[in-house]
Amino acid sequence: MALNTNHTVTHRFGGRMVKYKGRVVSFAPGLFAMSVSALALSATDALAQSVPVTSVTGTQTMPLVTTADVDLDVAASGVIDIDTSSNAVGVALDLETYSSTLTNDGSIDINATGNATQAAGIFMGSSGGSEPSGTMSGTIQNNGTITVTLDTATSTDATAYGIALKDISGTVTNSGTITVNATRSSSYAFAIGILAEGDVSGSITNSGDITVEATSTSSQATAIGIRVDDSTTGMVTNSGTITLDVSGSDAVEAFGIDLLDGLFGQATNSGTIDIDFESFDDGATLTGIYVGGDVAPGGSLVNSGSIEIDGSANDYVTALGIYISSDVDGTLTNSGTIDMDLTARRDAAEATGIHIGGNVNGTGSMVNSGTIEIELLASSDAAVVNGILAESDIEGTLENSGTIDVSATGASSFFGLANTPEGSAPSAPQAMFYQSGEVASAFGIDVDRVEGALTNSGDITVSAEGLSGMIGTPIPFQRAGSAPLSMGLCCSSSSTVVAAGIEAGDVIEATLSNSGSIDVNAH
Repeated sequence: MALNTNHTVTHRFGGRMVKYKGRVVSFAPGLFAMSVSALALSATDALAQSVPVTSVTGTQTMPLVTTADVDLDVAASGVIDIDTSSNAVGVALDLETYSSTLTNDGSIDINATGNATQAAGIFMGSSGGSEPSGTMSGTIQNNGTITVTLDTATSTDATAYGIALKDISGTVTNSGTITVNATRSSSYAFAIGILAEGDVSGSITNSGDITVEATSTSSQATAIGIRVDDSTTGMVTNSGTITLDVSGSDAVEAFGIDLLDGLFGQATNSGTIDIDFESFDDGATLTGIYVGGDVAPGGSLVNSGSIEIDGSANDYVTALGIYISSDVDGTLTNSGTIDMDLTARRDAAEATGIHIGGNVNGTGSMVNSGTIEIELLASSDAAVVNGILAESDIEGTLENSGTIDVSATGASSFFGLANTPEGSAPSAPQAMFYQSGEVASAFGIDVDRVEGALTNSGDITVSAEGLSGMIGTPIPFQRAGSAPLSMGLCCSSSSTVVAAGIEAGDVIEATLSNSGSIDVNAH
């Protein structure tokens, strides 16, 4: 899907849903990712309003800004309250390296309206820069509240951040509350709780609450909890709550934890990631935890908490609990819950609990001892659901000792009016029809090829249902000189559904073992 924005498409998924033994269900995913640097906030706006203090103990309506590497704090009694019609920052670190400590025990409240296009609670960058820059090697600790609201009607895209940094070799911790809201009536709305636009060799930890809302009534919207643009060699941890709410008239996307350039360290969710979405005239892309690239040797991704995705789109839906775009050479573990309830009204839909885009190599392992539950409805097109999907080889181990319960309901796509001779009425009920094909596919575990070990000792329940019969309200149809006919919307009788507990395209000197239960239903 072509986007009318200035953003750079930097990642996301391919242009197909999934392949099963040569059966390909494809669709236009419409997935977009923005280059944050193109929209990032300049600290210059803050410096023009700054006051030369290092501590805030009362209420002030100007930013707290430093050009020196010194400790800063907003005390429990301190309030930074900025209400403006231009771009705004609560705390600006205007230097290349920050090795000191910034603590917020109070309140940072930003409300940007009018001509504002960017706003941030805490921002690090040079005074002449237009994006986050430098290295944060010290400590940023939020124990209080950071609230950023960006609500404007200008035609320029809008970006709101709770905390926006470049490289992080120190520690960023939120044990308080971060709330970010970007609302647009005429362009793209983009909101992030915590951003590292560079590498993370230190740590980002959320043990508090991060709430991110992005709404556009005329364009796309994106909401992200924690994002790392470059490699993660350190740690990203959520033991608190990340809540995302995204809605738009066009395509929307949301990512709980978004690691764009591989995982070489550790990413852990022992808390809650909750995503709610609505696209009124387009599609939606949702992912609980995203890794663009490999989980490298020594790297690990663990979900022992909860990932929940709920909502609907007028067009396509792609929803993934955990997504690894390339190989797993380290460990990928789910001992928590992944729960989705999704509806696509006009186009194809895909939902996968755990999706591995590449191989599980010899040193890698993928273990599910938790629960994966997915209900997917595509009311007028194909639906594909997977508990666990590995698109390439399993050379290491893939093990399920938990519960996988997935269901897909789909219908053949509406095609149009049947061809009829000029001047004559068509025969009922073929006045309007659906193209035939595979309308619903559901798989507990689906792998392309197994050379290592695939084991199930858990419970797998799979259901695939194809909508059939008359759908919708009969439509009156009449040609000149003929009697009116009442036509219904109907499905082709050649539409099919496919369901399997475990599917492996090829098995080569591998170990396949099932000591659990598998219940499959297709109708």
